[in-house]
Amino acid sequence: MAFSFESTKTLNSCCCGCSLRTGAIIIAVLAIIHAVFSLLEEFMPKKAKPGKMKVQEQDPAEHIGYIIGYIVSLVVAIILLIGILKRSRKLMLPWLIVSVISVVIALIYVAFVVILLFIKVDPLMALAGLIGGLIGVAIFVYLWLVVHSYYIHLKEEEPRVRSPA
Repeated sequence: MAFSFESTKTLNSCCCGCSLRTGAIIIAVLAIIHAVFSLLEEFMPKKAKPGKMKVQEQDPAEHIGYIIGYIVSLVVAIILLIGILKRSRKLMLPWLIVSVISVVIALIYVAFVVILLFIKVDPLMALAGLIGGLIGVAIFVYLWLVVHSYYIHLKEEEPRVRSPA
């Protein structure tokens, strides 16, 4: 069975009872703000952490990877906001797809970090990492569901096209 965005469950409203459209706009704006600040942070000089004498150097490939990821996030968030404002499902789709990919990557990352914490640090720290990581992923999935539900709502609003008899 193939995955379809239309086959998943939908919500009727966003948190606090606001409409799906309002919730989706808020999510898009917050995604834009997050991407902008994350990009700015990548270009800021790094400071030493308390208790450490020098700044840990970031691998240049990792730095470029973050920059590319934040640029992609910024672009799809802007496209999402335009799609919501214009009621265009096509423009919402890139954010929905990138977000699903991000959730999968986040789950893999959480698993990796939890395993490393369990092996190298402390099982209790691994459990804390697992709980924190899963809470973060759950929040992101909820945000995705809000946007997805609005995407489905727009499909239901589209006029029905009759086929020639």
